[in-house]
This record gives sequence, C-alpha cells and structure tokens, in this order.
Amino acid sequence: MSYCRWSSDDFRSDLYVYEAADGFVVHVASRRYVYPDGVMPPDMDVKVGDPGWAGAWAERNMEVQKIIDTLDLEQITLEQAGESFYGLDAEEAAVKVAELRAIGFYVPKGVEESILEEADG
Repeated sequence: MSYCRWSSDDFRSDLYVYEAADGFVVHVASRRYVYPDGVMPPDMDVKVGDPGWAGAWAERNMEVQKIIDTLDLEQITLEQAGESFYGLDAEEAAVKVAELRAIGFYVPKGVEESILEEADG
C-alpha cells in the first residue's frame, strides 16, 4: 500500500512512501515542479464514491496532466533530497516523514497518521 506518491496532490508530493515486504520505504525527490500561482484547476466538488465522481476525476486528471507537461522542474536543494530509506517499521517511517516535512519537503496531509493507523489496525 502506498501512503503518498509523486502524483499525490496534483504531483506536488516530494515523497513516495509505501510498505514493502521488508518494511516501509520512503523515497525523497531530487526535483519538483514549479507551479505558477493559479495554474491548477479548482479542486473537485464531488466526493469519492459520489455519483459522477469517476468521470469528474478523469476529466480533471486529464486537465492536470496537460498542465504538468508544461511546467518546469527545479532541483531540490534540501538535505536528504534524492535519498531513499528502506526497511523502516511504521513508527520509524512516520518519524522520517515528519522530519522531512519539517525540513521543507512537501508531504500531503495525513501521511504520518495513515502510516501509524495502518500499523495499529
């Protein structure tokens, strides 16, 4: 299961976090897209599972893909950019994600909590 991917939050995520057979893995991006203000379409006003959600998501996703194709990439100069961390337990992964967030990496909301909830469940 992945907790965030490069594509999360309209391709803003600087982390790719997932659970593998030997523990959690955290990959840290070395580059990120440069987003001019107001370039992304508004968030969807339908919730997952509501009637019409799949079509609305597909339509918005196609629009986002077209925008992403036009954006520039910049190097991330933060410490730990481009690194990967393997074999972490849930607590270690949540701590690493929080640490990376505090350094300045963009991490979607709730990733740390989701990791710990899954481990407790």
